[in-house]
Amino acid sequence: MGLDMYLEQHHHYGGKYRSDGYEGGHTLTIKGDFIKKWDIKRENISHIAEEVASWRKANHIHGWFIENVCDGTDECRPIWVASEKLQELVDICYKVLKALDKKNYKRAETLLPPMEGFFFGSYDIKDEWYRQDIEYTIKEIEPILQKKRNVDSDFYYITSW
Repeated sequence: MGLDMYLEQHHHYGGKYRSDGYEGGHTLTIKGDFIKKWDIKRENISHIAEEVASWRKANHIHGWFIENVCDGTDECRPIWVASEKLQELVDICYKVLKALDKKNYKRAETLLPPMEGFFFGSYDIKDEWYRQDIEYTIKEIEPILQKKRNVDSDFYYITSW
C-alpha cells in the first residue's frame, strides 16, 4: 500500500490508418496466444504503451506532476504530459541535485517540495530516498526525451495509492 507512480510512453502505430505511406497493410507481429485470448483485431491496434519510468512513494516527484501537469488536482487517473513538461522536470531535478550537493536544503525544498498524503513515504529532504528519486528521474526521463524527437508518441503520468 502506498503511492505508486508510472510514466508511460504511448507509441502511436495507427493500425489500418497508417500515415507513413506503407501500402502492405498491417505490419505489427504479436506472437503467442495473446491476440486470440483477448480477441484483439490486429488492424485495430492504435498504439503500444510502454512503461518508461516508475517510482514508489516519491511524493516530491508526484507533487511536481500534480502542480505542473494536473492543475493541482490528484484524481488517480492517467494524465497526458507534454514532453516540454518532462524536460522542465529534468531541469528542476538537476537544480535540486546542485542544491543538495551544497547542503542548501531550503532551496531544494523550494524547487521540489515533498507532498503529504496517505502512505506517501518520507517528507524529509535530507532522506537518501529524496535524492535517489531525483537521480532516477533524470536517468530514466532524459534519454527518452533525446529519442522522442523522431517518434510519434505521447506520455502519460499514472498514479495509484
